[in-house]
Amino acid sequence: MSSVFLTTQQRIADLLKENVYISENVISVITEEKGDLASLIDEELQKLGIGICVRLGPGERIENPPADYQETTKFIVSIVESPTMNTTDANAVRCVEEAINTLHGQTVKPGGINLRFYATGHSPVDLGDPSVTEHQIYIETKTILANSNE
Repeated sequence: MSSVFLTTQQRIADLLKENVYISENVISVITEEKGDLASLIDEELQKLGIGICVRLGPGERIENPPADYQETTKFIVSIVESPTMNTTDANAVRCVEEAINTLHGQTVKPGGINLRFYATGHSPVDLGDPSVTEHQIYIETKTILANSNE
């Protein structure tokens, strides 16, 4: 049985890899399926100076949800760049814009569940190292019901 979370992460990664700006600059997009994210991100920064990571976001526990409750799953797309080491023509801010435009409104069907992606925000992250920047994009999924107009 495949994981809905990993399948959805991979769909996000595949959509990003299909983006012309990201693919032309040969920016790697990694997911949690690959394991040690910190090492993989460091490897990409050493190689190109920029990389994209897709991971599961924070969840919420709902006590006694109503029968019609629809869980929203959150994912984080991180664009990490070391501007001084970046050997591509890409930059993190443009990648943020491209990722939002690519993902918002797209759908995925992991395990037969019909989900739509919503880019709900983005934020720079202070890593405590001025030579590396990180921007996070927040993606939420919403279940599309069979009787929905969406």
